[in-house]
Amino acid sequence: MDEQSLDAGNHADIAIRLSHPDRISKGAKCNASWESSGPGALKAASAIDVGANGSYPRLPQRGICGGWANVLGLAIAADMNSSPSSSPRNRSDGQVWDLPTRLFHWLLVGLFAFSWWCAKHDQMDWHRLSGITVLGLLLFRLMWGVIGGSTARFAQFVKAPRHVAGYLRNKLPDVPATVGHNPLGAYSVIALLGTLVIQVGSGLFAVDVDGLESGPLSYLLSFDQGRVAAHIHGVSFNLLLALIALHLLAIGYYRLRGRNLLLPMVIGRDRTMPPGSEPLRTAPLLHLVIAVAIAGGVAWWVSRGLPL
Repeated sequence: MDEQSLDAGNHADIAIRLSHPDRISKGAKCNASWESSGPGALKAASAIDVGANGSYPRLPQRGICGGWANVLGLAIAADMNSSPSSSPRNRSDGQVWDLPTRLFHWLLVGLFAFSWWCAKHDQMDWHRLSGITVLGLLLFRLMWGVIGGSTARFAQFVKAPRHVAGYLRNKLPDVPATVGHNPLGAYSVIALLGTLVIQVGSGLFAVDVDGLESGPLSYLLSFDQGRVAAHIHGVSFNLLLALIALHLLAIGYYRLRGRNLLLPMVIGRDRTMPPGSEPLRTAPLLHLVIAVAIAGGVAWWVSRGLPL
């Protein structure tokens, strides 16, 4: 091989394409190729047999191919923990939940517990303030489910009933794997959000038995209607407790099976994502600003009694 070809090889633009390691079976071929551009372009290709023990044989040390043997081996090792189908811009590196979704989740957990404590200890001023804040969170989540990150969007994780049946049979339809909520968990999320909407909405109109403590919109209803709203407020709270218990049981079940669902909701990443999963696509910052502004504005307006 002449010096011109060697020099062209040293300035080559290298592109290595490897199939995902999880899909490699015994005796499978991983094709790797690299191409150079410019005068004296060098083109070489090599096929590597993968053994049963996952080891890779040593490449023959011939000419320029021998010079690239170590490069190819390092590329294979690096690819074992990456997804070849995602570009650097879309690569998630295990990211499942964006920051706004995680903040919503944990703020909602804290405020729900705080509202419960306030009601038990007759701290109704704080109870109303906490309820209005939860209203703002729910409004934000509903908008974020439309314009937020991919795993937060309802269209992404709410599937048809046949997907749930297939998930329970462990035979999902032939659709790309996605990160985030599984088909059954999606319906749990919808049930929790829907019950929370009923809980907060009824609290806005509720009136206590003495008519002294009432929601900011109770003036729009009669006393009897306000009492009905208070009854719905209590029933929906008990329903929420049952749904939360089921939610915690599901988390415990998956933990016993080796899957930690809490940690990804804290740090946003899950290293146990299934191979071939679609990466998280984050939403633009403008979407976040719009959702927060609208949710906060509407919640404040409701807290004032919807003045015109």
